[in-house]
Amino acid sequence: MSLTSLAQTVPDPAMTPAFHVGPRTFAQITQGGQWRLSLPHSVPWPQFIRITKGAGSFMIGGRKRLISGAAMAFVPANTLIALDLGAATFGSIMALPSAVEANLATLSAYVRVSDVKLQSVLNGLWDNLVNEVERPTKYVLDQTLYAANEAALAAQAALLGVWLVRNKMPNDQVKPTAAATLLAGFTTQLADKFCTSDTVSNYAKALGVTATHLSRVCNSEFGVPATRLLQLTKLYEAHRLFADTNISIQEAAGRVGFESAAYFTRVFPQQTGQNPTSFRAQTRAAPKPPRSAATGPALTVKFGRALPKPIHQRG
Repeated sequence: MSLTSLAQTVPDPAMTPAFHVGPRTFAQITQGGQWRLSLPHSVPWPQFIRITKGAGSFMIGGRKRLISGAAMAFVPANTLIALDLGAATFGSIMALPSAVEANLATLSAYVRVSDVKLQSVLNGLWDNLVNEVERPTKYVLDQTLYAANEAALAAQAALLGVWLVRNKMPNDQVKPTAAATLLAGFTTQLADKFCTSDTVSNYAKALGVTATHLSRVCNSEFGVPATRLLQLTKLYEAHRLFADTNISIQEAAGRVGFESAAYFTRVFPQQTGQNPTSFRAQTRAAPKPPRSAATGPALTVKFGRALPKPIHQRG
């Protein structure tokens, strides 16, 4: 079976994950459930992730990174990530409009920050970016000023991206191992094609290895075999569809690659402890995260179709 791209499989604008330009804390994001961070997932826009303190682990770019204290990460659009955070871990995620993508790296980056001077520089770069993201633009009628504001946003994002490149972790300054390259390819494919009915064998064949080898390497790095990582990625999307849309269980099953809605209904409780109907009711009853002045997509988000841009409004 050929691998079908996510953009081809999910062209419906209603299926787009909620887009929020500007920083949101981990606490705000997980008000609807820890699964919003802990399960493998991707979004079709670039993000910066800032961890101010805490412990845990972070899957990014096909690698598992340990969280210990402060850290900063850049996640390109459509990159599979998962954050397993300790109870006392604090941080925030900033989604960026696609207008800034041209100024950012194409590869993910992760830097742990323990040096006081380095932390001071990072704080300044982060604050400058936040100021530009949250700069009021709704009523800017001067096109020249509006363009200048957008250019400043792109520039501040680029500066933070450059800081990440210049402060690479020692392990990131050497040539990736064959295992790291394989997992980077696998997670890239997962982010793009998890919603098909393809199995790990299909992914392994596309990567030029056996399913057994792919699963062994995946288990060594992430602690779960490749089949489980695929299941968890599908599970995140099922959670999101039930929490954020009104589509039926049957349609949700099809959108995450299950050919049988009945089988999906049996599998979902095994993973979550709740049937889809109960999960949806509980999630809808949970408090919604507050939205800042900067919400919504600024420019076209690459997810298989265009999203409208409000006139003179970044978000």
